[in-house]
Amino acid sequence: MKKLPLLLLVLPFFIQLINSHQLSTNIISQTVRNVPDIEIITINKNQNYEPTLEELYKNITFTPSGLTCYFKHIYNCPKYAQEALPAIPFKHLEEFLNHGIKTNQSRNYTSAVFRLFDKKFKSIPYLNSEELVPFLQKLPALLEKDLESDQKRKSLIKKIIRFELENNFEKLKRNPDLFIDNLAEKIIENDFTSENEISREHFCFTIMKFIETCLNKTIWSPVDNDIWENFMNTGKELTNLKEVGIIRDNDDLDDCQWTLTTRFCFFLSLSGTALSVDFYEDACKELSKGIKHLDEITEQEELIISKSASIKDAVILNYASLENESLEYYKNKLNS
Repeated sequence: MKKLPLLLLVLPFFIQLINSHQLSTNIISQTVRNVPDIEIITINKNQNYEPTLEELYKNITFTPSGLTCYFKHIYNCPKYAQEALPAIPFKHLEEFLNHGIKTNQSRNYTSAVFRLFDKKFKSIPYLNSEELVPFLQKLPALLEKDLESDQKRKSLIKKIIRFELENNFEKLKRNPDLFIDNLAEKIIENDFTSENEISREHFCFTIMKFIETCLNKTIWSPVDNDIWENFMNTGKELTNLKEVGIIRDNDDLDDCQWTLTTRFCFFLSLSGTALSVDFYEDACKELSKGIKHLDEITEQEELIISKSASIKDAVILNYASLENESLEYYKNKLNS
């Protein structure tokens, strides 16, 4: 029992180590620093001297000239956020992520990519809901190497700590401060700190910020036949991201699900009367059975209205307006 308090003295050094990180300035550009660059890149422009939409859609060339062209002429172009990204929202983001995978870039690089596009997605007018679900489904594979790296570091750190405790425990009892200083030095000297990667917690927070930005821009088309199915699938994919460790915990998942819920209710307030009766029938059927991925997340306070209840209220209000029936009629329909 005496070992536990002494062991806990090591934790501040471990926490400081895994949370250290470098700034993301120029990390992306540095990935092509040593790539041969013999090409000349030209950009076709319209009468306003802006890149044409075809140029804004083109694949990124991962050379010094190619990235310079992308950042200077594509990323900075106002039409990129206003017209190109709504049409191809995740194309270039995925190209950057795949470049990181192919060139074995660090977690810092991946985080920098998401920060880069989070800034740009804040400017897009909308994000088509049908584009979001496939991207969320791809995320685990795109982030696999970044989520695994902590396990390797954790395993090595555990070996170092265990070795020192098993072989030098008497030194720890005689002089805890000296023992911990020496242990910290051994941890810092190891090769796995050379990249000074950001922690998994910090990394996942960056991803979650981007996901929330996407959710806040999501729209559904009133003429689509699978609006309700798409809404449900988006929520299920968010839950899956929690299960694989991209969304860190239930609080973060609750935040994302609330963002999706609020956005969907906003969509219903704008377009509810333009939706088909089939949509409302499908929604009522699902809501009457309960929505597992929403209902299983406990609300922050027990007295506040739940996510499911918020959706029910929005559905009932708009269904009643569409059919010119009383709210009570549709409340009974949901509960039957």
